[in-house]
Amino acid sequence: MLGGTLLPISRRRWLEVANDLHASNTTHDETDLTEALGDEPVEKNDKSRFGRAKQGIELPERFVYAFMQDERKRQLLAEIINEKCPHYAIQFFESSTSLIGQLPQTVPERLPALVFLEVRTVGWALLNTLEFIKTDNRFRHIPTVVFLREQSGNDVEVCYAAGANSVVCETNYVAFAEATERICRYWLTFAALPVDKVMSSK
Repeated sequence: MLGGTLLPISRRRWLEVANDLHASNTTHDETDLTEALGDEPVEKNDKSRFGRAKQGIELPERFVYAFMQDERKRQLLAEIINEKCPHYAIQFFESSTSLIGQLPQTVPERLPALVFLEVRTVGWALLNTLEFIKTDNRFRHIPTVVFLREQSGNDVEVCYAAGANSVVCETNYVAFAEATERICRYWLTFAALPVDKVMSSK
């Protein structure tokens, strides 16, 4: 605050608070905003309202983990995160095994806010990854989304039983991009998760 008062804010509420502060400042001209923030004038085309501001409040970097078998979908997901959620950094893994191997080595403050798993079919590797994430109290709160390119039998039910938060069956890149953007908007913007409580329980 301007008077030097520090107010604790949950990491899940950073984006909401930043957006509210930005909205309240839009009624002031650049001179007033410069005086309030003690920094250079805000550029009209910067991305401060998304959280990675050059001036004023800068959000801590959060992460999205992803295992994508399809290279084109990797590119699409990276583009969506960079454009729609620039305050998040995406980390891709070459295998689901390497993804779950990274989690125990990550400090709580750096754990991903969302995990994407994209596979052709449901197999042991996918189910093992879901089970690992969802049976460990340190990670079970992390939203985990599964994209299936080929669905057969009770694949969807099996994924949910293993702990998936969402299962999406899609057949083309347009459907993938649309679904991914909506998923990111929901889990990274609107959904409230007991992150701090779960992390401190281990």
